[in-house]
Order: sequence, then C-alpha cells, then structure tokens
Amino acid sequence: MKARLGPHFAVTLFFLGACLAFGDPALTDMMPNAASNQDGQPSTLMRRFALVVGCNEGGAGRERLKYAGSDARSFAAVMTELGGVRPSDLTLLLDPGLARIEGALAALRDEADRAAGAGLRSELVFYYSGHSDETGLLIGAEKLGYPELRAELDGVRADLRVAILDSCSSGAMTRAKGGSPRPAFVFDESSDMKGHAYITSSSAAESAQESDRLGGSFFTHYLVSGLRGAADSLGQGRVTLNEAYAYAFKETLASTERTQFGPQHPAYEINLTGSGDLVLTDLRTAGAGLLFAEDVQGRIFVRDARGTLAVELMKTRGKRVRIGIEPGSYSVLVDDGGSRLSSELQIAKGGYALLSASELRPVPATATAARGAPLIAGLGAVGVESPVFTIQVLPDLGQALFTSAMDRVFAVNALVGSTRELRGFEVAGLLNTDAVGATGFQAAGLANATLGSAAAFQAAGLANYAGGDMGWFNVAGLANIVGGRARGAQIAGLLNLTQAGRVLYAGKESLGFVGELPVAPGEINFGFQAAGLGNIDLGAFAGFQVACFNWTASQGIGVQIAGLFNASADFAGFQLAPVNVGKELRGLQLGVVNVAGELWGSQFGLVNISTRIHGPAFGLVSIEKDGILAFEGTIDPDGRALAAMKVGTRFSYTILSLGADSPQNPQNWNLSLGLGARLPLGPYFIDADAQWRAYSKDRGTAPSILPGSQSAVARALFGARLDGPLALVGGGAVEFLIPGLSLGADGSPVTAFAWTPSFIFGFQL
Repeated sequence: MKARLGPHFAVTLFFLGACLAFGDPALTDMMPNAASNQDGQPSTLMRRFALVVGCNEGGAGRERLKYAGSDARSFAAVMTELGGVRPSDLTLLLDPGLARIEGALAALRDEADRAAGAGLRSELVFYYSGHSDETGLLIGAEKLGYPELRAELDGVRADLRVAILDSCSSGAMTRAKGGSPRPAFVFDESSDMKGHAYITSSSAAESAQESDRLGGSFFTHYLVSGLRGAADSLGQGRVTLNEAYAYAFKETLASTERTQFGPQHPAYEINLTGSGDLVLTDLRTAGAGLLFAEDVQGRIFVRDARGTLAVELMKTRGKRVRIGIEPGSYSVLVDDGGSRLSSELQIAKGGYALLSASELRPVPATATAARGAPLIAGLGAVGVESPVFTIQVLPDLGQALFTSAMDRVFAVNALVGSTRELRGFEVAGLLNTDAVGATGFQAAGLANATLGSAAAFQAAGLANYAGGDMGWFNVAGLANIVGGRARGAQIAGLLNLTQAGRVLYAGKESLGFVGELPVAPGEINFGFQAAGLGNIDLGAFAGFQVACFNWTASQGIGVQIAGLFNASADFAGFQLAPVNVGKELRGLQLGVVNVAGELWGSQFGLVNISTRIHGPAFGLVSIEKDGILAFEGTIDPDGRALAAMKVGTRFSYTILSLGADSPQNPQNWNLSLGLGARLPLGPYFIDADAQWRAYSKDRGTAPSILPGSQSAVARALFGARLDGPLALVGGGAVEFLIPGLSLGADGSPVTAFAWTPSFIFGFQL
C-alpha cells in the first residue's frame, strides 16, 4: 500500500513579485554516459530505455491513491527532458493491468536485443509508483512478486538496469536478495559499468506516503527535484545516481518524521561492476532552466503556472544552483527561516532565468487559523466548515472570492457563491467560485471558477474555468478553460482551451490503427468538443472536435472537423477542413490544402504537401520532400515532341505537358494535364499516366488552346537512371479520339471512337 496525507497536513505557498531572465553561461562538454551528445541530443552510441508505471488501484480493501499517475508523469518528463531517454524509448503506463506491464517488458527486451545487435550500449530504468506489500507490487487485483519482477528486469539485455519503486514495503525487494547499504556505489566514469541498482522509497516495514501539499508522494517529489538539479552537490550540471538517492533520502526522511505514518527511510541495493559515476540527468540538455544566484538562501519552492509544486530544494548562500525545467511561467517562494520572499519568472525556450536576492519581494504576513487548518494555495490560512445546505443572498464581503472557509454540499447563491470545496450542487445568479475543487453540479449566470479540479456538470452563461481537471459535461456561452485534463463533452460559443499531461508512448508505429494504443485515457483530454471559434488542446486530445479551427499541440486521436483549419503535432484519425496541418499523421486528410510532415495514410485535396508519405495522395498538385520533381522531354518516330513537368510524391505525380506536331506543321500545339503513378525499382522506374489533351483550335494557326479538338492519352514509360539526375526513358503512348470532341488529321470532326498507338523515347532530369 501507499499511505495518503490529507489536506490537514498541507502547507501552501504565496507568490508575488517580478523576475529578470538571463541566458545561461557557457556549458561544458557532456560526460560520456549522460546518454546525450554535445548538442544535447540523445547519444548515438547508447540507448537508455525507460518503463514508467503509475497505478492508483491496489485491490479490494486498499484506498485508491491520488497521485501515482502524476508521480509517474513527473518522473517520465524528467527522464525525457534531462535523462537522455528518447520519447520513442519511453513507455508510460497509467493504471495498467499486469498483462500490459509484462507486454511492455517484452517489447523492451526486443528493443534492447536490437540495440545490442547494433553494437550499442543500453541501459534500462524501471519506475513504479503505487501499492505494494512485503511480497510484491499490487497491480489492481493482481500481484507482481518481487522475484518475478527481478527476473523480468534481468531478462532485458541491458548493460545496466536501474529500478525505482515508490510504494509501501518496497524495501523488501532489496532485502530479499540480501542487499545492504554501502557508502558509495558510483565512481568516476561509467562507460564500462554493468549490473543493477534497485532504489526503494521505504524500508521493508514502512509505509510510502503521498501528500496533498506536494501533489504527489514525498519520495518521488524529492527524487524528481533532485534530478532537476537540486541534488547537484558539486555544481557540475549533472546529477548522479548517488546524488539523487542521497538527496531523496534526506528530504523524504526529514519531511515524514512527524507525519501520522511515521518516518520513511528509502533504501537501495547495488550490484555494479566496472568503474564510473552513473549520470541520471544532465542539466545542460535542458530546453530551459532556472539559475539561483549565490546570494539566494533558504528553502525554495518553485511552482508552475497551474500552481503545481515543480521543484523544492534547500540552498545555502555562496553557491549557484541550476535547475533544468520546461519553458513557462513560474512562481518562486524562498523561506530563509526569518522571512518569506517571492518572485515571478518567465522562462523562454532555450533560455535560463537568473534569480538573485534583489529580484525577491517580501510576502505579506497572513492570518493563521487555529488547530492547524491548511492554507489555500497563495491565499492565506482558513478554518473549514461543512454545512449541508446554505442559501446566500449576498456574498460574504469579509472574504475574497477564493478565501472562503466553507466546504459546501448544497448551495443556492443569489449573486456570488464563494466555496472552499463543493461536494454536491451549487447555483448562483452570477458567479460560483471554489478554491480547492468542485464535485457535482454547478450552474451560474456568468461563470463557474474552480482553482482545483471540477467534476461532473458545469453550465454558465459566460465561462467555466478549472485550474485542475474538468469533468464530464461543460457548457458555456463563451469559453471552457481547463488547466489540467478535460473528459467528456465541452460546448462553448467561442473557445475550448485545455492543458493535458504529456503523452509518451513506446514507439511511433504503435500510435494508430494497428496494435494496442499505449496511452492511458487518464493522460489525455478525451470526448467531444464543439466551439464557435476554436478548440485548443495544449496537451493531447482523443475524440471528436468541431469548430472554426482545431489545434492540438501534442497528440490527437479521432476526428477533427473545422471551417478554417485543423492543426496537430501528431494525429491519428480523420481531418476535414479547408486547410489541414500536422507534423506526424496516421489516417486521412481531406481538404483544399493538406500539409503533413510524415504521413501514414492518404491525402485528398487540391494541394497536398508532405515531408514523407506512406500512402496515396490525390490532388491537382501533390508534393513530397523526397518525391518526384522532374522535367521530361520525349519524341515519337513521326516527329511529335512533348515537354513535360512532373511534380508529386515518390509514387504518384501530376504532369503538365506542352507538345508540338512534326516540323512540317510546327504551329500545331497541344496542352495536356494528367495524373500518373511511379513504381521505383532501384536505379530504374516505371511511370504510367493518363492525360487530357487540348489542341489549338485551328491546325496551322497560332496557338489558341480552346475546345476545338480534345483527346485522352495514356502512356507507360520505362526509365533507367544514369550518373547524376539524368535518366533515359522509353515506352508507348496511345491517343484516344472521341466523337464530338476530337478532330481528325484533316481537321474534320471524328465520327467514331478511334485510337492511335505510338512509340516514344526521351529523357528525364
């Protein structure tokens, strides 16, 4: 099991002030085993695989955890951002069954075998957050015993394996094999290090605890903070296994000494051979970062724009500390033991913000409540009452909107309702506000605003806002805005805006219509979205979207229909709009203009553009980066010449050609437009196309392409490439004369269907 600490153990933070961002100083070279090269990209000499599992369910009789999934997401994020793990080499499983975990391990075994076959060094990191007991991991109603887990991990053909278990009694895994603490288990260089390292969040007889204040478990919170730079004791811009464990041990023990479940002692077992200092994260590969100057000291809390505690560390004066973190807006609170100071920072992609003592501003003192009442984030301490039913005619003028002391079950508010936490229904003439969260039904003439998560049904004339996750059905006249994930249906007159957790999956080939989709529904926005202007998902979306425009910043799965455009970084399904844009796509694009990076599927449109397409493209013009762009010149034995331009993908093209009759009749011009297909055969190729041809109106006169004479032409050419771009082509063509449309050689209309074959030869460039 894993024990939970409720809100009565929470301590919240206050944020005010401003920030000044500076670029990062010059970065030194990478260590050999940092799983990255000097450009901050994953090393081509080593692959580091990661399997990250978060499981809130522990079976009958065990309390469902709240934060196992968020712990897993946090660990997955730091490994891909700083730990040298490519997104394609990371598998994130949320609330999986035992069979799915075993399947993921089997897939890792195959990948590790391929890496070994390619002569690459490989490393495996396994992380689990959830329930366990003295004998194994509790995966819902199933169990994965520690001996079986060891055997599964040992079966992965990796040079080095690191397992991290954040669960109750997980120390039994190290004890089972006689592991004992050693003063140091990493050394100086790790290019030849082999073996395993097992780290557990608690000893064999202790509870692993999670906290509402941290929004996760104590151990994972401090482990991730350490990996982001808090554990970099030498200030070298990298965090080793030894440093990460030491930091997580010290901070976890200090934070749990006075909790109701008692102190929690992380443990480890190490069996490594060779020399080296195993680097888990390299801060110099961060997309952005935060530098604390030498004059900043005290316990530092860094929260993101949603109020989530991202990093916590203790800093001493005289030392500069670097934290690797994603770009965005952050609030920083520094508690030096005598005062509390804060600042707000904006960190740009690829940049670092430097925070010195001069940028910190004092946080005003706030009133405290008796009997240890918890603080509401950034708003002061309050007492908590829980009336069953309240009717409020006027708002409580003695409190700000988000500092209510009330937990309400049923509430009717004539104008404005201010609630700490709602569990039931709430109706207001203008506005409902909730500081912690809302569960049930809310209706307001103006807006519903919840700093935490809002579950079930919300209806408002103007807007619905949730700082955390939003529930199953939300209707607003203007907008639905969600800081976390959205589930179910969202309908807004103007805009739906959501921010979901990052979706990481085993491999690009597994996101689509073949095989199991390795994305847990709890990780993404899913359901139905309809808006008069747009649907914007800053994370990932699965389901159905209808709006003037739809934009998904991460992965999209399902259907997007838009009056203007659809845009998605990675999409599987169907896109319908005048303009469809995607970086990686699996499925179908139907529009006037379709643009894709790599596409597994089809494009239907007037203009189709792709970097690489694994399927047909149907349109007036289809362009692929490595596709067909060629000039062709051909002639037949009767002297008829043709100059053509071919533009298309690797397998299909559009052809536009201009032809002239024999030298005895040089003004008999024709213009053709058609579609073709190419079969590449190494240095050879076969082109086949069909064209519609229009001749100049009167033979022997100046060109004037009018419907005087028209015909259909079919061609097949065999091509052989020479050195460089030149290719020789030869084949056959058949021109079909159609009664009512075509003219004969003497200029008279044809009265019967006829066809004329010819041999053609020429070149392509």
